[in-house]
Amino acid sequence: MCGIAGFLGIHDRDLAHRMSNLLVHRGPDDGGVHYEHERGLGLVHRRLSIVGIDERGREPIWNEDHTVALVYNGEIYNYRKLRAKLSHHRFSSDMDGEVLLHLYEDFGT
Repeated sequence: MCGIAGFLGIHDRDLAHRMSNLLVHRGPDDGGVHYEHERGLGLVHRRLSIVGIDERGREPIWNEDHTVALVYNGEIYNYRKLRAKLSHHRFSSDMDGEVLLHLYEDFGT
């Protein structure tokens, strides 16, 4: 089980950290917070590490040029097969969610 949260249009950096603290029970192994003041954007992720258990699997996870970020809760069972088709991307982890990030870049929603 993991925990994800976010907000847009709220200019409060501390809110993202408070949200993360409230979700510790959902993801006790690690957590990540991204905040952008200009947009009032907060992305929060707490994880229970199953796949990509080292710190390279920390979320939010970014694409190569830091234009797309992902917070993700789920499991992609065939992510290794999908990853093989995305060899034109540079992966920073072994995480299944990073495959989803690059699939979004290539194919959109």
